[in-house]
Amino acid sequence: MKNKILFISFFFVSTAFTGVAQGNFTETGQASYYGDEFNGKKTASGEIYNMNDFTAAHRTLPFGTKVKVTNTKNNKTIIVRINDRGPFKHGRIIDLSKAAAKEIDLIKYGVVDVKIETVSDTIEPPVIPDNNINLRKGYYTSELKKTSPKGYGIQVGAFKQKENALKNLKEISNKNNKPLYLYVTSNFNSKKYKLYLGEVKNKKQAESLKIELKKSGFPDCFIKKY
Repeated sequence: MKNKILFISFFFVSTAFTGVAQGNFTETGQASYYGDEFNGKKTASGEIYNMNDFTAAHRTLPFGTKVKVTNTKNNKTIIVRINDRGPFKHGRIIDLSKAAAKEIDLIKYGVVDVKIETVSDTIEPPVIPDNNINLRKGYYTSELKKTSPKGYGIQVGAFKQKENALKNLKEISNKNNKPLYLYVTSNFNSKKYKLYLGEVKNKKQAESLKIELKKSGFPDCFIKKY
């Protein structure tokens, strides 16, 4: 009996905290959402819960896992990042932030039937931009690591203030599963910050991506060759 308990404990810890998500993980059950009273409180991952971010709680998926949540009643979907533990009520499999709940019409029902699916086999750590970081000219990933994307992307934002660029970097990263890049330009000691979504090989693919993004909240986006 003692060995059995130890095995179960080891399984839970390795599932919850390893750096690789459960590949092709799917689950069906009920979803609920956080009440307003939780806004600003610390989650199990150490992050502060923000009701306007697209995040969620799951009992076992590793922190940083991105999952697609589908309301099976209306087929509306949202991609969220796991940063908390729960829910612990029978039948419920995920707790959504208020912003995520609104996207799938969960608010008016309180609880809905959903299907959840991991959208990547690798973990994307929480994006917590540091406004004091010194960003030099060039491309950065959503984790603010220098990179060199190839092909074409779609410009979805341009900012004069670094703080606004980093805020939008976090929001777009939480909502999309496509590669996201921050591009810093420098001219006469003045920096500008641009955000690009996607990384495709040719212009035909870029045109298709642009049409998709225009329909999903970026009406003024346009193609950019990296």
